Amino acid sequence: KLVGAHKSMNLTQLVDRHIVELNLRIDTLGRSRINAEWLIETSTPIIEAGVADKGTLSFFYNSRAWAYEELEEFDQAIDDIKKSIELNPLYSRKKKLGQLYLHKKNYHDAETVFLNLYSDETLPSAGRESIEADLMALYWQMGDKERMSFFMTKDIENIKKEARNAFAFLNEKEREDFINKSLLGTSIYFDMYTSFSVGDEQWSKGNE
Repeated sequence: KLVGAHKSMNLTQLVDRHIVELNLRIDTLGRSRINAEWLIETSTPIIEAGVADKGTLSFFYNSRAWAYEELEEFDQAIDDIKKSIELNPLYSRKKKLGQLYLHKKNYHDAETVFLNLYSDETLPSAGRESIEADLMALYWQMGDKERMSFFMTKDIENIKKEARNAFAFLNEKEREDFINKSLLGTSIYFDMYTSFSVGDEQWSKGNE
């Protein structure tokens, strides 16, 4: 039974509206507070209607978690993403849980989530590389320079690997020269260095 503002709409209408608004949120790069609020408004009555299918219910918990994150209501987002994982433990949802813990500066739980994913031998290489970037950000926030540097080095190599794939039409020497000496190659190191800068002095060194 549907309750609240949407009690005049049937479940199909609510789902249709939710999907439209989810796409609107994506199209605006998640910057619309209104879209996030609409996602919550349409997700909630669907969740409360007691949908039997676990995959469907998990989808709407996940969608509402992203909306709560957009509104910086991280506790609600964490609760929803945990329920979504219980129903359907997808990699992307576990990764999002770690990122939400990071937003909350709950470093211990964020580290546990990320390291568990990182140690999963079934994780595709793209997933491992993505987690390496998350661990780099985690250890930067924790002030653990040694472990941050370890994952920063891996992240730089991952970016260079993508560049190598993009410029595979060049021979090996031309490609490496391009990556290391061109504006693209310089930007990789500049962005990495200045992303973790503290104060004007380090920013100036990054520019140098």
